[in-house]
Amino acid sequence: MMRKLFVIIAFAASIAISGHAEMIQVVGTEYPPFTYTSPENGKPTGFALELLQTMFEDLSLDSQMELFTWKRAEVMLTNNPNTLAFLARTEQRETLYKWVGPVYPRTLYLYRLKTRPELQLNTIDDVKPYKIGVVRGYASVTEVLNAGAPQSSLDEVSADALNIKKLFAHRIDFLPNNDMVLAHLLRQEGYNFDQVERAFVITAEGQSYFYYGLNKATDDKLVQKLQQALDTLKSDGRYDAILQRYLQ
Repeated sequence: MMRKLFVIIAFAASIAISGHAEMIQVVGTEYPPFTYTSPENGKPTGFALELLQTMFEDLSLDSQMELFTWKRAEVMLTNNPNTLAFLARTEQRETLYKWVGPVYPRTLYLYRLKTRPELQLNTIDDVKPYKIGVVRGYASVTEVLNAGAPQSSLDEVSADALNIKKLFAHRIDFLPNNDMVLAHLLRQEGYNFDQVERAFVITAEGQSYFYYGLNKATDDKLVQKLQQALDTLKSDGRYDAILQRYLQ
């Protein structure tokens, strides 16, 4: 009788364990429009997190999302199993985490106003008579210079919002960015992404990407499930539907 009872209890426990959704700790920092605190409800949101939440729902996974300083988030990602963050996949980080993605390309373009089609750049040398608005300390400054733009063409400011204002005032001719971030910045300043266009490629698609990085101790099966969920969102159209909400 006791043996039969033990078998029943063990079987019930195995069902409970197998049916329990895995908990994923999602960490990050304020990096709109990918990850940021919603002004409406104070909860973490953004393209990367909304996409991730949809993946979790498809897989019946529980999650907890929190935003910290990046230094703290990175420590948690490195030290805590089943922890995930949205970040750039770089050569320096390649062996530190397990990866799911790509989530979004890390492209870099020079943008101009659509009302200024005369600003033609066939090569980077053509930028010499013009001004490129850059933000002091950003990695894009180095990328633009490495592409061949002269230092004399750079017009440095302390914040993105200043460059948006200067672009529409014709005080600069180009600014470096990518579609996702620029769309967000334009909305903040009362403009629309349809008012600008790409004029030149600095970092082309396929050269660098944002991914979801997971702690190295995370089970490979979980990583595979997340990758399959992301691939499904891309193939069934939901990825593009979520993306468009952050580009409008």
